[in-house]
Amino acid sequence: HVNHLARGLIQERTGIICLIVADANTPNHAKMLEALTRHLQEVNKVAMVIKAGRLSSAFGAFPLHYDDAENPLLDQPLSYITDVPLHSDQIPCGTKNLVHEYYHASSALLCGGEPASEEGLVPVTLYGLPGVQAEMSAGRVDARFQLTNGSPANPRGVSWVGRYLQWTAGGGYTIRQGFRVGVSGFRGPYLDRSVAPLLPSGTTVRDFPASGIGADAQWARGRWSASGEFQRFRFDSPNFNVSPSLNSGYLEVKSVLTPRFYLAGRAGFWRTGRVVDKSGVSADDFAPNLQSYEFSAGCWISRNQLLKSSYEWLKIEGASGTRANVLGIQYVVQFHSLAWAFR
Repeated sequence: HVNHLARGLIQERTGIICLIVADANTPNHAKMLEALTRHLQEVNKVAMVIKAGRLSSAFGAFPLHYDDAENPLLDQPLSYITDVPLHSDQIPCGTKNLVHEYYHASSALLCGGEPASEEGLVPVTLYGLPGVQAEMSAGRVDARFQLTNGSPANPRGVSWVGRYLQWTAGGGYTIRQGFRVGVSGFRGPYLDRSVAPLLPSGTTVRDFPASGIGADAQWARGRWSASGEFQRFRFDSPNFNVSPSLNSGYLEVKSVLTPRFYLAGRAGFWRTGRVVDKSGVSADDFAPNLQSYEFSAGCWISRNQLLKSSYEWLKIEGASGTRANVLGIQYVVQFHSLAWAFR
């Protein structure tokens, strides 16, 4: 079998890639998108890639090409930037801890845990997770499988390798040139081991995983292109009969006016689901529902320089006015990624 693969080998490449991004929402702090080694091998008409290091999540379509030079708008879809009122180091007692008008950072301490130091969990991180990934492409079919240390909702550092191992998988099918559909999913623990003494007897953090499933599509023809995703997430919690969940999605459209100028728009939504705690207290949602609308115009000043301006309308359930709307300008300078290739 090995000899058969060797005879069919067309090309083989091994390399190291490092991508670092400065996060404008976190002053004086840079986050790493990817730092990995990659091995590419093509056998007959099947291309296979093995990656190891700090990887972008294999869940969803947006993280696969997250780059300010590729993103025609300033913001990102809601599921990749919006906090869920849950913490990995806290156990909510019930529904009232989650419903937005009752929720405060300290209220979750009623059932134990650490003081809240962050806003909450984001369903899918856009930054790197330590792990390994295998990719395959054959004709119209593509697939990927990823093992990471930490959930896309709760990334862990390299020092935690092996303690929070979980899987993410995805794949797609190109119906015709310029039209592709795909699916993806993940499942694994998101709670910190510090809350283990607070869990029901005989259970561990692995008995209360975070999971997600999504569908995506991309279309392009001429100067027009469109992409969209629909995703559903669930965060199992020991004090709930119906655990916290949410649905999110978006549709993005782009039109290239000239080789230098383009227009783009995105509409998205975020809706939390019904929760029921062990005492029977329920709520139709546990956080405000959101809708976002963003319109952007961009200009390529040169091959590696992009200037774009965008305005975003954000509708928050129970809130009125335009205080959450954002007008922004972004200047992007593109550098070649730091990489070494070997043969």
